[in-house]
Amino acid sequence: MSDRGHAGYRMALRTAGSLLGLVLALGASPAMLAAAASRTVTIQSFAFTPLTITAGDTVTWQNRDDTTHTATSDTNGFDTGQLAPGTSSRAIPFSVAGTFAYHCSIHPTMHGSIIVRAATAAPTPTAPPSTPRPTPAPTSPPTTPPTVPPTAPPTPSPVVASASSPPWWCRRSSAALTTRG
Repeated sequence: MSDRGHAGYRMALRTAGSLLGLVLALGASPAMLAAAASRTVTIQSFAFTPLTITAGDTVTWQNRDDTTHTATSDTNGFDTGQLAPGTSSRAIPFSVAGTFAYHCSIHPTMHGSIIVRAATAAPTPTAPPSTPRPTPAPTSPPTTPPTVPPTAPPTPSPVVASASSPPWWCRRSSAALTTRG
């Protein structure tokens, strides 16, 4: 490769490094650059569509009118230059939170604003909620077999001695009951 090719490569690297340094100096972090979105403001019927973005996003203006317009910052922060019908501007980065008012320098009654919200850090992942142990289904109380009252053994019927007659086994003669001598 010739020396001139190396010089061009070095120049491109220096330019890219300078541009990155400028973006970082304006308040954009590498994380914001990675998550930046490209948004569009439509110019139609002599009006700008409202837009709210996050810091680090870029904005492009698209002219859908039949006449030329501009989007010029009220504080000289940016200027799209003249946008012919059907054309779009270059992407303009917004790295700081705030409200940025602008107007059309050709049609002074046309006003708009870009609302830039602060970039939020990526949410830290949270542990999934623990799954509670399932509640066991209520059980009915245990059933006890019916208790049968114990049965008493049959009791013999009482022997009732009758005064009039002794029982059959005792029927002897009265002589046998006497003792002799």
